[in-house]
Amino acid sequence: PWCCATAGDFARGGISVASRLGVQALAFSAESDERILREAAGRMEEADREDPSGSFSTRLPYPKHMEVYAGISLKNRPNDILGLEYLRHAGGLSTRILRRNTSFAPSVFIRNSGDPLELIPSAAAEVFRKDPSFPRDPARSDTFLLAALQNGFPESVYAVPDELRSALLRALPDVRSVRELTEEVKGKMFTVARVQRALWAAVFRIDPEAVRSDPPYTLLLSANELGRAFLKRAKPSLPVVSRPASLKDDPVFRLNLRANRVLRTVYGYTDEDDLKKKPVFQTGPNEFEG
Repeated sequence: PWCCATAGDFARGGISVASRLGVQALAFSAESDERILREAAGRMEEADREDPSGSFSTRLPYPKHMEVYAGISLKNRPNDILGLEYLRHAGGLSTRILRRNTSFAPSVFIRNSGDPLELIPSAAAEVFRKDPSFPRDPARSDTFLLAALQNGFPESVYAVPDELRSALLRALPDVRSVRELTEEVKGKMFTVARVQRALWAAVFRIDPEAVRSDPPYTLLLSANELGRAFLKRAKPSLPVVSRPASLKDDPVFRLNLRANRVLRTVYGYTDEDDLKKKPVFQTGPNEFEG
């Protein structure tokens, strides 16, 4: 559930995995330069000490909430927001901040463009061109989401406070698309991203307590010789799983698997089921095997 969480919970979950893998340093990009971001993180630390609950700004949308903490403008600066959360949760990890090259299109722009394959590296574009389910048809997920939510909305779900739940329930009977629903509900308190995150959290029944805990394992997706040597030397305190079938009874993996299977059905994915996937290992400079 951490990959679908707010920036703070996403960063906390990722750093929990990294630190327990034996990682000692974290590098990430941001729109602002390192000095500005570190000064803003210092102001956040001071605000946390003065008000650990953060209650002074809980009635604000998340980006505005962060601006109150950090003392800098974060409008259209998603990497700054995530970077501040990395600094906030870094603990004993040393950090390196890289100034983002703004000539590269951000992911939101790529996803919403008419031809995303023209905006990504050619090697990645070739992979997507072989996928018959690409590009994704948003109408498919719209139909699924609205039908699933009409079938019931859970009482307690991650990132859905009572006010948002009530607003969604009031709007649901009269809308015909997720865009309509989002426009109906968003406002001073809730951003578009917040509403969209809430919809998927409700459909997949994401428990708030699950997100507050630390990830119980991490899946190995791919590794070269250097990566395999690191894992052997670091002796991670976190289980590194290369055979997903061994996790079939784990509640977090069951959530992941259920979401994967739903999306495979909605979009017609042709890739292998998550339960059967195996890591990809680099055998040479440009050669990989499953």
